[in-house]
Amino acid sequence: MNRKIYFFLIVGCLVAFFVSNECVLAEESNLINGVCGYSHGKTFSSVPTTNLCAQGTPTPSLVDPWGWTCNGINGGSSVNCSANQIEANTDNNITDGQLKLDKPLSQMSRNELFQVLILLIMNLLGKN
Repeated sequence: MNRKIYFFLIVGCLVAFFVSNECVLAEESNLINGVCGYSHGKTFSSVPTTNLCAQGTPTPSLVDPWGWTCNGINGGSSVNCSANQIEANTDNNITDGQLKLDKPLSQMSRNELFQVLILLIMNLLGKN
């Protein structure tokens, strides 16, 4: 461990000891950096609450309702993560049982195809 870091850890520990009678030195090998979990970058219909961090502790973002921070442990670094929201289809593209699309399926992005699939499923379930 670097001597400067070790010195500051000891000084910090002494101050903490006088304030709370506790002192725990975290070694560099115990540092755990925050790592985004499976939900990062994925698309959901509601804000995800699981699989937020592969490592670290998740806390909600104060500026992005679809974002969170995976905080490092024992002084490890933190990382910002976020998910994508399925865009609500404001146009009712299904009329009389026929789907009306703006462009052919072959020209649609994965996200657009997924939205069409969701729209079809919702229509079959009678929720559209």
